[in-house]
Amino acid sequence: MKEKTLLAILTAILIELIAGVGFPMSNADYSSIVEIVPMEHGYIRSDGTIEPATLPIERKGYFYFLKGDIVNYTVEIQSNNIIFDGNGFSLALPQESYTTMPGKYGPALIQIINGSNIVVQNTTFSTCYQGISATNSSGITILGNNFTNGRGSVILRSCSDCDVSGNNLTENSSGGLSALDSTYLNIAYNNISRNQNGGCLLQGVTYSNITRNNIIDNSLGDLSGHGIYVMMAANNRFFENNFVNNPTAIFFAGQNVSFDNLIYRNYFHGNMRDILNTGGDAVSGTNESPLGSPASTCFELQLYSAPSPTPLATPLPTPNVEATALVSIIIGVVTVVGLLIYFKKRKH
Repeated sequence: MKEKTLLAILTAILIELIAGVGFPMSNADYSSIVEIVPMEHGYIRSDGTIEPATLPIERKGYFYFLKGDIVNYTVEIQSNNIIFDGNGFSLALPQESYTTMPGKYGPALIQIINGSNIVVQNTTFSTCYQGISATNSSGITILGNNFTNGRGSVILRSCSDCDVSGNNLTENSSGGLSALDSTYLNIAYNNISRNQNGGCLLQGVTYSNITRNNIIDNSLGDLSGHGIYVMMAANNRFFENNFVNNPTAIFFAGQNVSFDNLIYRNYFHGNMRDILNTGGDAVSGTNESPLGSPASTCFELQLYSAPSPTPLATPLPTPNVEATALVSIIIGVVTVVGLLIYFKKRKH
């Protein structure tokens, strides 16, 4: 009886191994994305496949490299733990589509929703409504990209532990970087310059570093606009940034909604206002420099530049799901056959 029970269990395991061969499918719901401007859709699926296969994207293990420009596509990255390298190429909308539709909006050129541990680097984003959008995601790294001549550059919504470093965010008509309801961000070594409507929006951001950025000449052209617009933010550190020729370098908005933000060793020059608080003493009293030095002290200008992303390690080999499953089946078959032979010999 014990032998029959054991054989039944082994047979069930073997059947499960054979039936379980297949590729994982994404069950994410992207129906909530509002598309106002028609764009084609591309995907890096959760199983790593690229759709459509005609997109100029080459996969090497967990690394994805552009092999040419992509025009009029929004690419959704649904796979985690990958690196997307633009390889110097660009994603963009057609110039005529972008310029003939004022006031229209569409999805970002790269979208990440509920993602984790994703790197986007070495890519140019232009003539777009948004370059990269990440929502409900963590461990997103945006490194060494160019965002220019679009509406916006990067928007992070409800994200954590993300790094936006070494990017050029320049000459965008509706602002540069936006971070909403996010925490533990590192925003460093970026060139945020000549953006209308402001360089950077931080709303509901906590426990983040805004460090060594060049934030220069961000305005609407009518002497309004801000280098950084801050609202409902707490426990952030603004350290060694260059604020030059902005109408307002750092603007704290709202009544008593921002607190415990440290402003230290920044360079202010040519701004109409270095720091403007509209929240009363609850804001101005806690956004200060240590050691008794005024928050608006001008330190020596040093333009910061981050090194280009260094070549990464040799890409990991592409996982061979079919081969792995086949090996599992062979092991299962050999095990069952061996036990059958063993039990047959024992009866004799």
